[in-house]
Amino acid sequence: MTENGNKIKIAVIIPCYNAQKTIQTTLESVLQQTFGQFKIYVVNDGSTDDTSIVLSKFQEKYSEKIDIITQRNQGQARARNRGIQESSEEYIAFIDSDDLWHPEKLEKQFSFLKANNNIGMCYTQGLEIDEQENKIGTIPVNPLYKGDCFQRLILSNNIVASSVMVRRSVLDRVGMFDTSLGACENWDLWLRISKEFLIDFLDVPLTYYRIHQNNMSQNSDKMYRNRKKVLEKHLLSSTSKSDLTHLIRKAFHKHHKLYGLRLVEELKLSMARKELVKALKYNRFDSQLYKVILKTFLGKGIFLLARKIKKV
Repeated sequence: MTENGNKIKIAVIIPCYNAQKTIQTTLESVLQQTFGQFKIYVVNDGSTDDTSIVLSKFQEKYSEKIDIITQRNQGQARARNRGIQESSEEYIAFIDSDDLWHPEKLEKQFSFLKANNNIGMCYTQGLEIDEQENKIGTIPVNPLYKGDCFQRLILSNNIVASSVMVRRSVLDRVGMFDTSLGACENWDLWLRISKEFLIDFLDVPLTYYRIHQNNMSQNSDKMYRNRKKVLEKHLLSSTSKSDLTHLIRKAFHKHHKLYGLRLVEELKLSMARKELVKALKYNRFDSQLYKVILKTFLGKGIFLLARKIKKV
């Protein structure tokens, strides 16, 4: 596939479900890229609003630049996988249908990967935006998550999907998104990549991540269940499990502790206590846990009063 005699280098994969309010600005931010050798693959994942109308207008205007793939609703992981399968370009970049890119995003990442053949995937710094596209903060990205970074990445996902560019050869090696996961499938893929390839980070704000109520990260129960599945997949099922003992204890301690503290904030005190006790099994020297566990026995009324007094 060529464009003005130049071979198309990058496939831009956009999963799309009921995105009529945001998909236009997302597509515009991709079409405004300074690096032009890309093809957009939008997978309309069974949208029931006017998303298809918006997409058809773009395809009519940019027929050589955009492919629209329509399927019944199957979830984001399957939608991304379908886009990967329909494309053939050497590099793959992901962007969600509510996020935006800086105009130089593709150019900088492509140049970086071309110059560093030992890097399998790179991601970028970015900014958080609200529903009106106002910049409201910086994505909490830690630049230490690069190189041989599996042991850091297993403790916390540091990589926003819309900031990623990966070589197709890498996905051919490790596979695509795991569709058995209901969440955390991005993290799972980055972990599989980090086991076999070096990852790098461009400390430039090239990705704009939209914050709203429908973000998957807001669903704590679903994230908890799937985060545990990912930890079990990469740590407990490993053939070298005995070599990962310290990492297993650290990862599961953090997992149960963070979820337990989240449940405390939601005043689900009985559930919180169970999670915090699980965390103690992995690190009995965490003094904070004992204090919080004791507080969960107070009951909601006294707990709320104590919290109110503390804030005064």
